[in-house]
Amino acid sequence: MLYLSLFFNLLGIVAAAAFVHRKGGWDYLKRKLGTRDRALERFEDAYHRTRVELIRAFPPGPGDLVLLGDSLTDGGPWPLLLPGVPLRNQGIAGDTTGGVLARLDAVGRPGTVAVLVGINDLNQGRSPAAVLADLARILAGLQAPRVIVQALLPIDHAVWGMPVQQAVLETNRGLAALARERGLEWLDLHALFLRDGRLDPDCTHDGLHLNAAGYQRWAEALGLKVRDHAAQEVAVDQEQHVVGGEGQPL
Repeated sequence: MLYLSLFFNLLGIVAAAAFVHRKGGWDYLKRKLGTRDRALERFEDAYHRTRVELIRAFPPGPGDLVLLGDSLTDGGPWPLLLPGVPLRNQGIAGDTTGGVLARLDAVGRPGTVAVLVGINDLNQGRSPAAVLADLARILAGLQAPRVIVQALLPIDHAVWGMPVQQAVLETNRGLAALARERGLEWLDLHALFLRDGRLDPDCTHDGLHLNAAGYQRWAEALGLKVRDHAAQEVAVDQEQHVVGGEGQPL
């Protein structure tokens, strides 16, 4: 049976090789693969351009929460995850820190910006230092009165490589320090999703992106920050509007 299986496998390989040879050999394969690559590049470019156009067409209001980032942000059904929170999803799948810098003016002047971007840069081989330099420019360019800096999530290093995981750790150390120096809020998503040294398998299907359970965990943590802050602002506003009989603040 083993010999028979090997025979049919070899026969299949020979048939496939003969087919490719008839079509033009290696040049045929390169054309086919190149067509797919070009089609994918066209799709990604069109998607990115369309998302930027939509982001610019619907600018946030002064009380809105803007979620700024890449595919992790883009993929979340945020109005369902954060019901009652006025928000704009400005995540774009595949985006990098450079891409966010190029569209930073579209963030406008919302009430709060929550930032999560950088993993695609690291996956492309950029250094943590270069990514942190871009992140510093992003944070400096935001005009919202409140900014929530979110740590890069862990990855499954068995899938995406230990060098990327080490780069994530180094970037997060620098990013946390940057948030402290600038007096910005910090949301440690890395700690939230870390399990046995990698992205919690219950929260992902590919070791990088989040599944439904992952988005619910993220939204719970982010929602606590957003709603606690909103409650504090309401309390302060009510105190300021309490007046005595003469119309003076108590």
